[in-house]
Amino acid sequence: MGRDGAGLLDVAFCPGEGGRVLASNRRGRVFLWDERCGGGRPRAELHAPPDRSPVHCVRAAADGQTVIAGTGAGAVHVWDLRGGTGGTAAGRCRLTLSHPRWKRPDQSA
Repeated sequence: MGRDGAGLLDVAFCPGEGGRVLASNRRGRVFLWDERCGGGRPRAELHAPPDRSPVHCVRAAADGQTVIAGTGAGAVHVWDLRGGTGGTAAGRCRLTLSHPRWKRPDQSA
């Protein structure tokens, strides 16, 4: 993970086809590990440009194929892993939801 691994904020297990773990960091990234791949390195890095704010929470849906993450900027990002867990298909955000009221009180609009 290099420098992007510094400051993990949340960790969650993916339900379904066991052995997958998600972790989010302070630099707006979500990492996916899959024990079937081995090597100890993340299988995919999920991101939602241009949002680089901290990802405070990350969860996987019950099907294990949808990842949802909430950022400090008040955005909720959604990824569909069915495009594959490696390469660019899994790394692209499929949907971003936001609302000005979702920002923390100490952030300006």
